[in-house]
Amino acid sequence: MGESLFLVPNEVLFATLSAGGPSVSTDAQTLSIRLAKQLNRATATGSPLAIVRWASATEDVGPLIPLGVLETVLIESPGERGQMRWTESVQPLNFTSEPPEGATALKIALPDGTVVKVSRDKLRIYARKLPDPHIELVGPADARFVIPVFSERFEDRDSFVGKVKRLHDWILTQPPFCRPEVGKHFALRAHFWKSDPENGLFGTRDDRIVDDRLFHGDRAIAKAQLAPFIGSAEVSLILINSSARGGAGGQPGYSAWSSITAEPGEAWEAVCLHEIGHSFGLADEYLDANRARDRFEGREPNVASDPRPSRTSWCTLVTLPETPSPSLLLGAEYTGPVDGVGTFQGARYRKDLYRPAHSCLMNVTNTHFCPVCQAHIAKEI
Repeated sequence: MGESLFLVPNEVLFATLSAGGPSVSTDAQTLSIRLAKQLNRATATGSPLAIVRWASATEDVGPLIPLGVLETVLIESPGERGQMRWTESVQPLNFTSEPPEGATALKIALPDGTVVKVSRDKLRIYARKLPDPHIELVGPADARFVIPVFSERFEDRDSFVGKVKRLHDWILTQPPFCRPEVGKHFALRAHFWKSDPENGLFGTRDDRIVDDRLFHGDRAIAKAQLAPFIGSAEVSLILINSSARGGAGGQPGYSAWSSITAEPGEAWEAVCLHEIGHSFGLADEYLDANRARDRFEGREPNVASDPRPSRTSWCTLVTLPETPSPSLLLGAEYTGPVDGVGTFQGARYRKDLYRPAHSCLMNVTNTHFCPVCQAHIAKEI
């Protein structure tokens, strides 16, 4: 059979743990976060993360299987009314292995002495490599900036390519891409694989949505299988053919996810363009308690630590009056011009940082890029 990618679904692992006695919670997401922190504490003290090996009905078989740290990660997702937010999540146990003859279960020994067996048929199994996809460039053949886009839960190639074309067309209506000298350099590269309409390539089922909006499949598997097609691209997108609204932000090596469904007053394409904004080096401009302690190094062109407009990296674009304090404090009503540029309190998840404009796609997804972000994109592309 050769080596395959294996994943232990969190819901399966915790159903197995709960079967051995009373559980403090039946929520797999909560339990997985608790276990991840336990395992990571054990790793920090020099204890093994978890001892994993295949087992038959009567004995252990095969060598120990190495695992990396079980990550507790924060993932960006679309909220209501154009808001974005970060939600804590855990990457399930995953590994590469060739099961030995007679293996019927996976034996997992945790640092606290708990030992569980997960039946082999409960594991998710993936090939190490995907077959060659149908690839189609959507946009100018000589575009300098190309974003890879991948299909998930699409059965029909034309349907998927049509959605990618719709996304590209929509982006070309948004500033600065609506300007010919900018839009001519932008393209999307569609990658199509026919997949199951309920599970897709990466197990992206509707019932896996967390907190109503965080929606993605098996991220570690997608990372491993899509890496050859992402190449050096800073951002890549996975389009989910689902009537459920949701998505998940990308991180280095991990694609962003978005369903192709919108709610009234929003566009799913805007969530994709927000993620594309990160590929130009733009920072998130909203507040989020989960990331308020992130260190600010001053590299992003749309965030400043000085409240005075004349001391920002966008000082040449300022249109609002110079003041020793921010142009607008948190909670204050803004009555200035729609695209007025100054310093607005609250950016990059923190209250002590400042963004250039009251409204921007890097803040909420029901608007366009502010003049500062537009200028930066036009310069970079």
